Amino acid sequence: MILPFEGYPFRQASVILGATDPNFTVDLLVRTPVQLRQRLAQG
Repeated sequence: MILPFEGYPFRQASVILGATDPNFTVDLLVRTPVQLRQRLAQG
């Protein structure tokens, strides 16, 4: 997910997974828009 947040990505992923409580295994990657731009610039 790409969304603005403060703190560590794994903590935001925990918040999202706790709120959705999926009945299946989920690998959730959370990044800010700035982090996404930086990673795309790296290639």
